[in-house]
Amino acid sequence: MKKFKNLEKISKNKKQLKEYLLDFKEEKSKEIEKKFIDDDFNCGVSVFRIKMKSIISMPKIGKDTIRYWTSRGWNEKESENLRTKRKYNPEKSPMNKKYWISKGLSEKDAEYNGRYTMILDGHHRLQKLINNKIKNISAYVLDLNDAPLEYQVMFK
Repeated sequence: MKKFKNLEKISKNKKQLKEYLLDFKEEKSKEIEKKFIDDDFNCGVSVFRIKMKSIISMPKIGKDTIRYWTSRGWNEKESENLRTKRKYNPEKSPMNKKYWISKGLSEKDAEYNGRYTMILDGHHRLQKLINNKIKNISAYVLDLNDAPLEYQVMFK
């Protein structure tokens, strides 16, 4: 029974390595597979994941960067074609007027009605407010017209 469990762990870990290497060019993938010995696979899945990442040691960057792909064996031209291009959607940013209009505000209200136009600190609190549908948060309002000159210059 214990031998069967070990075989099951080894199988899961080999599968995990194979899935991790899917983005690698075939030559680079084979080169990395040679770094592992059979004993490396005989451990828990979480332990193997840590071990695998330390043996492979890839940069922690996303698939949208060319560096992600070149570090996995692809040349720059191939990397440009493989990388995931991010699409910016202004309607998902609370700093954009279209976002507030899509939430039901009128265009006039979405323009902040001539009032607060900048959040200096606390974007995370604003996002929490939006995500949790909270009505109010504590904030300090700084009227730049009454602020010291250095503040006015910095934020205008």
